[in-house]
Amino acid sequence: MKKAKSLCLNAIIGVFCLQNLSAQTVKELYNVGLPGISPKTLVTVVFINGKGYVGGDIEVGDEQTLLSNDLFVRNNLNMQFAPLALNRVRWDRSVIPVAISGFSNAQINSIVQALNEMTDRTNMSFVKRSTEQLDYVEIINDPNLGFNGGSSNVGKRGGQQFLRLNMALISESVVIHEMVHALAFYHEQSRSDRGTYVEILESNIISEVIRRRNFDILPGASTAFPYDCASIMHYKSTAFGKLNPNGPGQMITIRPRPGVSCNPMGGDALSPTDIQAINTAYPVETSNTHLNAVDFLVSSPTITEAWIVKNGVMIHGSVWSCSTCSSKDPEQYQLNITGTRLEGWKLDNPSYVKASSIISSNDQFLKINILFKYNASVSGVTVNTLRLKKGFEFINIPISTPFIVLD
Repeated sequence: MKKAKSLCLNAIIGVFCLQNLSAQTVKELYNVGLPGISPKTLVTVVFINGKGYVGGDIEVGDEQTLLSNDLFVRNNLNMQFAPLALNRVRWDRSVIPVAISGFSNAQINSIVQALNEMTDRTNMSFVKRSTEQLDYVEIINDPNLGFNGGSSNVGKRGGQQFLRLNMALISESVVIHEMVHALAFYHEQSRSDRGTYVEILESNIISEVIRRRNFDILPGASTAFPYDCASIMHYKSTAFGKLNPNGPGQMITIRPRPGVSCNPMGGDALSPTDIQAINTAYPVETSNTHLNAVDFLVSSPTITEAWIVKNGVMIHGSVWSCSTCSSKDPEQYQLNITGTRLEGWKLDNPSYVKASSIISSNDQFLKINILFKYNASVSGVTVNTLRLKKGFEFINIPISTPFIVLD
């Protein structure tokens, strides 16, 4: 099997790996629904795994919806379309409800720390989303993102919207960068006046697809504040650059114009101008209450008892035998567990289990169907514990009546 193309680049913040470069498709579309951009403006959209992106990491929707919206405008270009106003995509009272899902507890701690840093330095605050809050950002672990790093919508979209992360070690800078997008801010180098301050070295960019995806000027990017090379929303100097043939690292893709000071080029934290811009857009100062990581952590269950059932009968120290099994008819058992905080946990299949599935699950009871492999490789081994998993968290549970796996 031919391996997919992959390239790691010094990009917005830290290192981003772009995967499946050849699988990315580029289209110019109308009506991508971005704040401050008229639906009659053609925008370059790159599709990765069925999702459309502009400016690199700004998610604008799924391919089918975007193509449908584009077709509508193309058929009605004589109509008047007003750009989506920025005040319609800002969050009420400077507060963003958030949910966090699919991460390990260590990753959750890093995400919460990044959001609390934003609370400390701006008028914004974040609260754990309740079911009554219909508009919210869900921060999710998305291994199918198509690149290592993160993505977000620009501004409040209405209802559930996603901030996607795909990285083993969470970068707090990436979390802040993507959340600033969710506040309705674009990349700094997407401004219409960037040519006065920086130069894009197009020949040094890794590919034409990347140039169109990541370096386009977007008319919605604000020019209300002085151009800020140090912004957390600005690319670094070698972002998406080709490998340097004359030395280590990558080639420079963005450099300051003569007489313009850019040190650093692309910040790892909110700059003073970032803070000023956010607080101007969100003038209502909140209570600056911190999120508590404990509220988002995956709570390990407390196990009262775990036992094995076959044909409705509890196995009391019996030897499990697959001597009569065939490859088409493996032994079937049920694992029953009682305790607390059990909902959402499942079996982390050991080597001798062919498959397992949840029969029923709630906070205090978990029932799992287990199919054992024919000719299990651990024949004769006594099993005293099994392991459950939930996201990236694992817990070993003792079996009330240990069993032996036999072929």
